[in-house]
Amino acid sequence: WNICTSFLSLSLRFELLSHSSTPTCVLALELFDNLPHDKIVPRPSTSDWMQVEVRKQEKTQHLIEEMVPLSDELIKRTLHAVPYSLFNGATFIPTVACGVLEHILRQRPNISIAVADFDYLPPSQATNTPVNSSLSSIPAQNSPIITDMNDIDHACYLEANSQELLCDILFPTDFQRLASFCKYQRSNLDVKVSKQAD
Repeated sequence: WNICTSFLSLSLRFELLSHSSTPTCVLALELFDNLPHDKIVPRPSTSDWMQVEVRKQEKTQHLIEEMVPLSDELIKRTLHAVPYSLFNGATFIPTVACGVLEHILRQRPNISIAVADFDYLPPSQATNTPVNSSLSSIPAQNSPIITDMNDIDHACYLEANSQELLCDILFPTDFQRLASFCKYQRSNLDVKVSKQAD
């Protein structure tokens, strides 16, 4: 599933934006915090990354995280455009947000984009801890808050999924990295990041 070229919705594929030089304004209000992120982990004793994939454990059918060699092209493009320090350890990166930005910048050369979102999320209020250690997640920077529809926070997205709960998964938006990604895509782009007064 590649967000850069199309969205998959109810088995229908449609183009996000067709190519045009028409002046276009895109407003993304509280969008990026809800988009999927990918977790990357430094490969032990080397200077490169591994990606984390979620798979079902054969015996228990529980979801588990598995580190695999980096192969996802969108993750590779995101890391190439905006490098992350291996010294910071595992981290969630906004690959889908970068894919959306990459696509709209390519499709609409005469575009203005305004983004408003959360750059900070309060610490999770999760009081539950995974009952089973196989339901724990590799700790990572930029981790999401997982809140079910009863407004209960969960310690791990694997735990919430194992209970088949509908949840909001929210990530803090890293505007500086997204701005750097946009500048990498189009160096002549005028990118401004401002923060609402506290």
